[in-house]
Amino acid sequence: MSLIQQALEKTGRLPQDLSAATSVMEPPPKQKELPKRVVPKPEPKPPFDFHKEIRETHRPYRAPVLDSRTKKNLMKAVVVCCIVLVSVMVLGAMVIATTVMMENFQRAPKPAVTAPKQPVLRESFEPVVVRPRTSKYVLSGITTSAGRQLALINNRIYMIGDEVNQDTVVKDIQGRSVILEQSGEEIILSM
Repeated sequence: MSLIQQALEKTGRLPQDLSAATSVMEPPPKQKELPKRVVPKPEPKPPFDFHKEIRETHRPYRAPVLDSRTKKNLMKAVVVCCIVLVSVMVLGAMVIATTVMMENFQRAPKPAVTAPKQPVLRESFEPVVVRPRTSKYVLSGITTSAGRQLALINNRIYMIGDEVNQDTVVKDIQGRSVILEQSGEEIILSM
């Protein structure tokens, strides 16, 4: 008997016919048990295959197949480009060679100018005109080698102090001129 039934009997509130019925009371019928639902275990995933993923997503490059007409046109374009490139290189070399030759080219050697040893004094007030005398010496070039200055006079190389003739000596070599001393007179050769 349950506690509630005992409490109702003591207080007298429990009806008589209910008390008899409760003493022989049967337990309530059991509910049918539902079958247990079987949840399948997930299958373990295989490890990630990185190389397989790359193979599936990235396909190797395959060049398009060209027909013979397209190949001929491409070959013509390559040949034309090569010809243009060689032409530009040849023209560039010609321009450089011409520039170098123009720098080395001398129109005509300037004649030597002799300076008088002493100024000419006249009593009259007429203007004095000093006319340069042409010389038999032609200065073709000046260079510096091993710290020494060299001059090319009449297609021969001279340095300071060298004799050009029996009575002519190289006195000084400057940037674009040479001073010769001939019988006490100075002769200036310039380029």
